[in-house]
Amino acid sequence: MKAEQRGMRKVSGHAVMVPLNRANGIIYHTATRGLLLVRSDLWEILRTFSLGESASTCKVDSLSATKAELELLRKNRIIVSADEDERFFARYILNTMKFDTSQMGAFISFTSRCNFACGYCYQDFRKGSAPSDLTQRRWHQLFAFITKRVEELGVRNLSIALFGGEPLLDLEMVLRACHDLKSLEKNGCRSRITLITNGSLLSPSVWKELEPYVEFVQVTVDGNREIHDRCRPYFDGTGSYEVILENVSALLRQSPGRLGLRVNIQPETLPGVRDLLKDLSHLGMQQTLAAIGFHGVEPTQQQICAGVSNTRDVIRIASEVSELFVTAASMGFPVAKAFEVGPCMFTAANSVVVDEQLRLYKCPALLYWRSTGRLNAQGRAELSEEGYEAVGYEPRCAVTCKYGPICYGGCRAMMPGGEGRCPKPFFDVALESLIKAYVIAQHRIGLES
Repeated sequence: MKAEQRGMRKVSGHAVMVPLNRANGIIYHTATRGLLLVRSDLWEILRTFSLGESASTCKVDSLSATKAELELLRKNRIIVSADEDERFFARYILNTMKFDTSQMGAFISFTSRCNFACGYCYQDFRKGSAPSDLTQRRWHQLFAFITKRVEELGVRNLSIALFGGEPLLDLEMVLRACHDLKSLEKNGCRSRITLITNGSLLSPSVWKELEPYVEFVQVTVDGNREIHDRCRPYFDGTGSYEVILENVSALLRQSPGRLGLRVNIQPETLPGVRDLLKDLSHLGMQQTLAAIGFHGVEPTQQQICAGVSNTRDVIRIASEVSELFVTAASMGFPVAKAFEVGPCMFTAANSVVVDEQLRLYKCPALLYWRSTGRLNAQGRAELSEEGYEAVGYEPRCAVTCKYGPICYGGCRAMMPGGEGRCPKPFFDVALESLIKAYVIAQHRIGLES
């Protein structure tokens, strides 16, 4: 008789058990992305089983759960058949994500120019080349490529990131592209346009032109005024904090929920981040921001070529970074699912990064450095072997590690050799706090009730 017939189950190897409070615990499934709030007594029982060997089983009817609760646990695959090999399900989920042709993502660099001199900017090779902008002729080629993909593959969700350099240095071309991209919606394709900008040129008049097209804006602020102005100055050395906060505040008053803040973290900048949260709180941004996120600074392209990695720094500040998410959530700020980082566009078959010369890349971090092809005059992609390899590659840990479905072996772009940086040490330290912060921020009403 099979284990399923005997009612024997096991807690999934992809279940992450997160303590929350006396009344509830959280269970997150890294493959299904299911997130459940579970009463504490049931959570403790399931946690006990999850801490055992992978083959540890439990009688379903021995769990102090209602029929509805058991159904939710099964539906979200928190408990599975005791004899199930979960590697097959994980591979199915990952391949579904990678090869879903109904979704298309594109990062488009409109200009290699930038008006900032950020000390940690990873685009070393951009700074060493002559400035270039996306011309009208090249935009027509690129738009033809996107249109063909949408029509031939039946794309239903098109996600576009306006990128650079600083894209607002070429506002006219950005507006033209936005208008053309939105025209694809007449074919039943939903287009979501995100602007990634340093915020210095995002004045109220500029946003008025962009607002009909751009659903979401990302701006970076790296701490309090002193730290931000040191990390993200203009080329002449003057600070940018004041003008960015003015532009962000004005945009949020006009279009609440349309802008998120990214905070790049370095060990030496940590003290100023809590001051930043206080500044934002005084401006009332808890109610108007779409999200705030905190991220360790990556090595530059030339550092990667030299074999330099910042893995130790990332692990060293993992606890502080994750606690910043909890602090922000506790202060009422919305936070996103910072723990779901893969499979990223590097491995997605229908995602692409394009620069102003119509060279193709698998990740924005590789712009001006490691091209995997280009668009031809007919709007067709001509890929190199590396472009196909990026999609076909499967890390050994992708289906064997608990974290595999949400990291897919780690970042392959920002590591020497491109083999990937295993984020397991970071997740071991930070994942529970990141999940807890998301639940506190996004489900506050449910928790209070």
